Amino acid sequence: MHSRELPAFRTLSHAWPGVAREERDDHVVLALPVGERWVLDDPPDDVGAWQQRAGGAELWWEDRLSSTRPVVQGSAVRAVAAPPPAAEELHCFMHDAELDPGRPEGVRDLGDELDAAVALLAEAMPEALARWQLEAQLRAREDEWAAVLATGPVGAPTGVISVTWDGREARITGLAVHRDHRRTGLGRALLLGALQEWQGVAFGTAYAVTEPGSPAEALFRSVEMRPVTSVFRVARR
Repeated sequence: MHSRELPAFRTLSHAWPGVAREERDDHVVLALPVGERWVLDDPPDDVGAWQQRAGGAELWWEDRLSSTRPVVQGSAVRAVAAPPPAAEELHCFMHDAELDPGRPEGVRDLGDELDAAVALLAEAMPEALARWQLEAQLRAREDEWAAVLATGPVGAPTGVISVTWDGREARITGLAVHRDHRRTGLGRALLLGALQEWQGVAFGTAYAVTEPGSPAEALFRSVEMRPVTSVFRVARR
């Protein structure tokens, strides 16, 4: 099965509303504010050749986990095809367990706080990408295809999360907590609130991608999300 048909990338069509997308024979080109991202259908035999072909664009591909070895909580996620040394491995997690309705205490809709929310998200991604992504999700929220939630005082949020969806799948597209408020339960409250927003619209599967061993991975596991695929990234040279 090709990358474009696997969970992490299948959900990008609604994770990034309006992203320019060009389908090619063996890859998909996504045009982001920070440059192009090439999603390869299959693990490359020669990363260098693909880098030359891509002209500096980031290369991404996704691979199924091994079906012959179950994933154990806390263990490393391994792909069927081993990544080349230059590739950064990410983990794609899924959630399909039903949750009790209702938002956790302290979680609210993000109001007119775009700049403050972008500042939080920019700790984990380029600011231009954070702004573009959040603006797109706020527009999607108006059409009831997304939710953007926050914690903390209005005008000075301490945490923010965004989730977007279509009729059957959702994707956690951004999650950040201010450094002074980490390890206080805000991240888990935001994540549960986002999943509950999604289940209030339609029950299906939600996905999220993060670096292995990161605080986000532990957070995803704490709400019964489990790894389903590995995603590989080769940044610009």
